[in-house]
Amino acid sequence: MTQEPYPVKKKSPWIWISLGCIGIVAILGVIVIVFTMRFLGSPEGKQFTSGLQRTQTLASALPTIAEAMEKFVTEKGDYPASLDDLQSYVDADTLQTVKKEMKYKKPAKDAPPNTVILTTGMVDFMQGSQQEILVQKDFEFYQVTKAPMRD
Repeated sequence: MTQEPYPVKKKSPWIWISLGCIGIVAILGVIVIVFTMRFLGSPEGKQFTSGLQRTQTLASALPTIAEAMEKFVTEKGDYPASLDDLQSYVDADTLQTVKKEMKYKKPAKDAPPNTVILTTGMVDFMQGSQQEILVQKDFEFYQVTKAPMRD
C-alpha cells in the first residue's frame, strides 16, 4: 500500500491584500498626523486654535451674561451702565471673561431689539476671514463670520 501525500493547502492572496491595505491606511494616518501637527505649529494654526478657544470660552459665558442682563433689566427697568453693575447677578470669573473679551454699550431705551450691546469686534481668524461674537438688546447672541470668496 502506498500512501498518498498530504494535500498542500494553497495560501490565500487575501491575507497579503489585507495586510497591504492595513499598511497603506497606517501610512496615511501618519501623514495626516504630521500635516496636522505642522499646521497647528504654524502662525495660522496658532491663530486658528486661539480663535476656537476664545469662541468656546465666550460660548459658555454668554448664556450666563445674557440671563444676568435680563434679570437686571427686569428688576431695574433699564440696562446696566457698565458690565460692573452685573456683579451681583453673575460669578466673578464669567464677568471678568466677558469684560476682557468684549465691549459693552448701553442701548438707548427706544433702540430696536437687534441693537448690538456687546461685541468682540471683528477679529482676524484665518485665511483672510474675520469673526465677531455679539449680543443684541433682545439678549440673542451670535457668531458672525466674514470670509472672502476669492483669493
